[in-house]
Amino acid sequence: MRPYVQPDSSTVPKPPSIKRVELVPLGNRVPAELDGIVTVLAERFPGLDIRLKGIQPLPDGTYSKRREQVIWDELLPKLPTAQGTLYVINEDLGANGANFMYAIYDLPTARAVASVSRMRSLEGLSMPRDTRLEGEALELARFRLQNQLTSSIAKLMGMSFPCHAPVCVLRAPVRIQHIDLKSTHFCAKHKAEFAKLAKERKLRR
Repeated sequence: MRPYVQPDSSTVPKPPSIKRVELVPLGNRVPAELDGIVTVLAERFPGLDIRLKGIQPLPDGTYSKRREQVIWDELLPKLPTAQGTLYVINEDLGANGANFMYAIYDLPTARAVASVSRMRSLEGLSMPRDTRLEGEALELARFRLQNQLTSSIAKLMGMSFPCHAPVCVLRAPVRIQHIDLKSTHFCAKHKAEFAKLAKERKLRR
């Protein structure tokens, strides 16, 4: 199965101007893949206020036992409306009319949800929510999640996407291996985009 592909940024509303992103785990445990995430993301977004908040429960009625997924259409109306919030779930993420997604966004409110589930499988398959990895398997999942969250934050900030440069973290992945192969950082075009946004929003470097 292929993931849902986000539309081109030129066809969707621009998110509001944000200076802070809060990462919020949803569910019954904080993913181990989030260890060290603030340090990594702060290096990729100099000046942006990035915080890892405490875990919150997954809202009732958002998990489909039949599909074994959290359904975006059920989740979005039950999430707090604070702008610049990026939720992270252990469960696989799906939507009505879409098989699955690594992450999905509500750009008008600068909110997003990212799933760790398929990051934990070498082949990119859905993994049970209680999956716990160690060693190299954990490091790979952590690397993938770091890249996904980098891409997600860039979109919440209003940067253009997708990127067609093979060296850019904003290149859209079709398969999990594409996350493994693409760069962890921005191409020259997107570095310039972030620098412009940082200057406009007076982000302290």
